[in-house]
Amino acid sequence: MSAAPLTDRELVAHVFVPLTGPHHPHGHAHLAQVWRRCRELLAIVEPTPLGLPTDLPGDVDDLPARDGPVAAARRNGGGVHEMFAYRRHDMLCLSVVLAPGQATSWPALEAEWARARGGEHPAVLGEVRLRLTLHRRSRWGSASATAQAYASLRAALDGPDRPPGPARGASGRRLPPGADRPSPGVSVTPGGFVVWEASGLPDDRRLRRLVVVAPEGAEAQLSEWVWSSGRAEPATLTRYLLYAAMARYELRVWAAGQARSLPHEVDARLARLLPLLDEAAEDDQPDPAQWDRYARGLGRLVADEAGLLDAVAELSGLRRTVQIAATNMATLVPSPAGAHRDGPFADDHALTTWFDRQLDDDLTYLRATLARTTSVGVLLDRSVRRWEAARRERYTLAQTALVGAVLMVLTAIQALRYQVPLPPRVQPAVVVGLGAVAFYLPLAVIRLASARRGGTSPVEHLALAALVATVLWAGLAWLADLVPTGWAWAAVLVPGAFLTTWLALTTRRAHRRRRAETGRRSAPA
Repeated sequence: MSAAPLTDRELVAHVFVPLTGPHHPHGHAHLAQVWRRCRELLAIVEPTPLGLPTDLPGDVDDLPARDGPVAAARRNGGGVHEMFAYRRHDMLCLSVVLAPGQATSWPALEAEWARARGGEHPAVLGEVRLRLTLHRRSRWGSASATAQAYASLRAALDGPDRPPGPARGASGRRLPPGADRPSPGVSVTPGGFVVWEASGLPDDRRLRRLVVVAPEGAEAQLSEWVWSSGRAEPATLTRYLLYAAMARYELRVWAAGQARSLPHEVDARLARLLPLLDEAAEDDQPDPAQWDRYARGLGRLVADEAGLLDAVAELSGLRRTVQIAATNMATLVPSPAGAHRDGPFADDHALTTWFDRQLDDDLTYLRATLARTTSVGVLLDRSVRRWEAARRERYTLAQTALVGAVLMVLTAIQALRYQVPLPPRVQPAVVVGLGAVAFYLPLAVIRLASARRGGTSPVEHLALAALVATVLWAGLAWLADLVPTGWAWAAVLVPGAFLTTWLALTTRRAHRRRRAETGRRSAPA
């Protein structure tokens, strides 16, 4: 490396965790642990001129409610070793700079950071490691001068730190070619900094490694761009990387979700339900098996409609987050143009543009499937309601006719003063039996008119058991005139008949419910 035109190696690390959502307590706890390890292993314990606390609050509820700095600390002695925590847009960010001020290597600095960083944590939204160095060239401007600088950087750096080849993300996106760009995969900022990504290039990457090379004499501008200008706020590049991490996190959420496959699944179920609409148009009164299919179809449509509504709301919020991140990224570090429209910044902007369009397509498909699901549900529900109204009307007429006939008979008996030849002991049982019939008949009509699954209700069981008991009572009361012990038998058998009928009906209803549930579980979706 003696021939290398590079001087000084520094490392800046950023870790971003969310302060909302299911992982936010774990993310804060992880950053608090990393902060303590930096104090213990890297001796970054002294206060900074910013006047902030040197300890990160151990409880997420103790963090400031508004955006702003939270804590800062540094290590006295040679070089610069500092760490800074701040809150921004419901995210907690930890930034650490390791600049020994003496000859060292990036792998050595990363090993030092890795000891304090610890292992990977699922609550981390994103992490960025910036490898900083200076180049002996005073400034790079034209494409030819930048190409010369790029060639010297290729000769000076080995392994993954060398400027990469053409950038291609996991989605297959390829950035537009440029005839006069210095190298594929490299950006040159307006300030003259050469930037490229040394990590892998899957679109949903959680860890990023960027190499930033600045010309000698631009140390102050480099520090202000990547670390701090002396104020208690994150640098321009830090804020940009935060929003880029947000966009890539949303990409991981989107890829792991089911919103993309949901329209296809619902469409397949709709295709199996459409024949029910043909049956509904042809049948005036479906049989019980058809009623069962219609009821299950309506239940499936309601569940699908709720799932689609939830997916639309989720993707709409996700897309809005991506749009906000893309807008802020474009404000902080605009997409490179002209000779330098390549590299990590161009890839970030291309990713957010592609992702926003993809989310728009997904939402279009979801809304179209939701409209179809709602329409089919309305049509099927309309047919079911029409059938139920017609069925209820028929059974209501039958009930009215039966009750009217009984009332007509009783009225005629009263008008003609006809004495029904019933023994006195039987008459109470007949009166109670007529009341049981009047109690049971409307309940039976309601069940038959609805024709829904689930069998008889407990109240209907009670009415039927009372009817059976009164019939037995009437029979035993009539036998009491012939058998002296009839009333003793009535006292024992009537309650027994009531309880036996109640238990038999309840057991039968429970058996039917278990069989129906087994059939629903075994039926295809």
